[in-house]
Amino acid sequence: MKIFDKIAVLALCAALLPVISCKKDNPKAGTVKAKCYQYFDAVASADEISADAGVVVLAIEANVPWTITADEGLTPEVTEGSGPASVLLAVAENTSFEGRSFSYSVSTDAELDVDDPEQWTVFGRKLDFSLLQDGALPKFFVDPLEQTVPSTSVSAKVDFTVNIGYQIELLTEGLSYTIEDDPLAPSLHHLVFSFPANPTENPVEYKAEFRPEAAFAPTVAPLTMIIRQSALKVLRLDCTNATKFVRMVGGEAQMLPLRGSTAGSDFDFWLEDYPAYLFNGDAYRWSSAQPYLCLASNKSIKLPNIAGYTLSEMTITAQYSSKTPKYEITDGTTSLASFSMDKTQLPKTLDVSAYSQSSTSPDRYLKVSGEGNIKFILTYIGVE
Repeated sequence: MKIFDKIAVLALCAALLPVISCKKDNPKAGTVKAKCYQYFDAVASADEISADAGVVVLAIEANVPWTITADEGLTPEVTEGSGPASVLLAVAENTSFEGRSFSYSVSTDAELDVDDPEQWTVFGRKLDFSLLQDGALPKFFVDPLEQTVPSTSVSAKVDFTVNIGYQIELLTEGLSYTIEDDPLAPSLHHLVFSFPANPTENPVEYKAEFRPEAAFAPTVAPLTMIIRQSALKVLRLDCTNATKFVRMVGGEAQMLPLRGSTAGSDFDFWLEDYPAYLFNGDAYRWSSAQPYLCLASNKSIKLPNIAGYTLSEMTITAQYSSKTPKYEITDGTTSLASFSMDKTQLPKTLDVSAYSQSSTSPDRYLKVSGEGNIKFILTYIGVE
């Protein structure tokens, strides 16, 4: 090779050396990075919430692991997971009258796709969210604000919902109350107002005023609670003359049979002036001259069950024979009141007012341990 040709070859190799060296130092130069097809995003259901306790739903769309962090007072049901999820974040009630805010985020460390031809993927992403919660509004409610109770009632219950300072003033003499906080609801209070039974034939009205503290007076009005107590309704069935009792025989109203000619089975009977108030049992008259109502030994008669009334008492005014049977008023199984006959104690009242008749215990019976022959008065008290 001529000297000139050698020089040309050496010059060409020298020119190529930088190119060869570049490819060795940057082997990926000019290549295209592939996508990883991993994604991560999230959307919150709300960025504002009322002062009441509630939840925010964080909808996560992802196919990678993720982690949630949140401020105190904002409680996610889970703090980590993988893939798509709907995470509930619980917000406690705001009892302050000032609003408050919370911050929370969901993040991942995974490699994710991006729309950037320069790099196509990134490692990790954090999504930040904020939540504003309103301040509490004044609560000042009485439920019920008005109610009506029977004449025999001596108490009434009221729920008072309040989150501000207050005073309760009793406007009616004879009215008092006790108050108990609700452990599950700090703003709820249970009040029991007490008052005497109404022994009169006129209704009675009790009032109490609930007043907000002065700072809230312009926006919160005082409330007047009213308890209306019904007038005493008394119904007396005079059973001192057995000839006033009748029963139906062959479609005809007749007096009860005489002693010695009893029916031998239970039947309905009633006082002639009160056909709707039914007794039931095997009852009879002592004699034509002595109109005492008789019950067979160890038998019972069912006393009238009168809608809107409850049996309060039975007064035994007289017994014909000198025997000493035991008289009882029962509910069919349990003795409510009893009296072993002692004529020196007549008249004798059996008080059952503590056992108000109800849908679960509607019936009352007069039971006798031996043959009974008495005159008596039944007193019923209105409960409507």
